[in-house]
Amino acid sequence: MKGLKIAIPSHNHFAPLYANIKDVCDKHGFEVIVTTEEQCGSLLLRNLVDIALLSPLGYGKAVAAVDYRIIPAHAIALEGYTKFCSVYFQAGLKSIDTIASPEANTWLMQFATLIMAEKFEATMELADDNRSIQDLLKDYEAVVDWGNNADIPGSLDLGDEWTEETQECLPVAFWVSRPDMLEEEITGIVKSFAADDLPDSEDIIEPDSDLSAEREGKIHWMWNEKIEHGLRLVLSLLYMTRSIDAVPDVKVFGREEH
Repeated sequence: MKGLKIAIPSHNHFAPLYANIKDVCDKHGFEVIVTTEEQCGSLLLRNLVDIALLSPLGYGKAVAAVDYRIIPAHAIALEGYTKFCSVYFQAGLKSIDTIASPEANTWLMQFATLIMAEKFEATMELADDNRSIQDLLKDYEAVVDWGNNADIPGSLDLGDEWTEETQECLPVAFWVSRPDMLEEEITGIVKSFAADDLPDSEDIIEPDSDLSAEREGKIHWMWNEKIEHGLRLVLSLLYMTRSIDAVPDVKVFGREEH
């Protein structure tokens, strides 16, 4: 397997999945390419890398061209309240027509916009604007961004919204390969890319003096059946909204196909 090329997105919210990647790849003679989330998908699709950390959209875009395999290693998926991605609103809104993000080029922000359009039965395009959330809310009715800003009241947690509506978790990123010439031990190697202390899952609880008002959820950091089920639903939604041309099968590396 010497000479494998691996693409990772540079955004720090993905960093726990590849905290040790440089040392591991140096040991195995692999090359790491750090780029944008969109380019990770493009490089894998064009066969310029062998493995990439992809979003569901990156996985789905290859449906007619490549028979991808998901490597069952570390991943990111949101179940319930996670503080991973939030939508903020101007006060007193009854409808939303305008929405912006300082990270508009990332799939999760685009997907959040899709969810808001469905929720409010509106047509909206995500504006790319890198000002602060507070400044953006002066010009846009809603803003979507990574994390959660506790200083801005009334935000909506994307993981919480998705799970409440679908009863599924929301996949954000996972390792994908072209199946050619990958060997069995690749799953263990890819797992070793992650931070040493990264758990399989992480419970998130919103502290509140009124215990009945507590929100809680879970970030899944390891590929599992819940993520697989959630991915199928997301891919179906991406197809229905014409983001991808067809719904691809969810194929996992190392699993015998029937």
